Amino acid sequence: LIDALLSVLYAKQIHIRLLVSRWEYTPRELFSSMQMLSDAAEACLPPLCRGKLELKVFEVPGWQNMTNTTASTWPSYTRVNHG
Repeated sequence: LIDALLSVLYAKQIHIRLLVSRWEYTPRELFSSMQMLSDAAEACLPPLCRGKLELKVFEVPGWQNMTNTTASTWPSYTRVNHG
């Protein structure tokens, strides 16, 4: 996915907006990959790169309180992102 996004970003005058949700079960590697993508996009300057990349992380309030225990605020997979 990173290679596909960067190749389009480098070749075309396009604005890519990527919204990633953070949840209790989101792998930590996702955020390091997002940082690499952002760094690669910023490293290529016009006129070589004509596109623009916008990355955002969305966190539902209380996302860390979703577990399968009786003490959890919300049951697992009941909170949603309508971004």
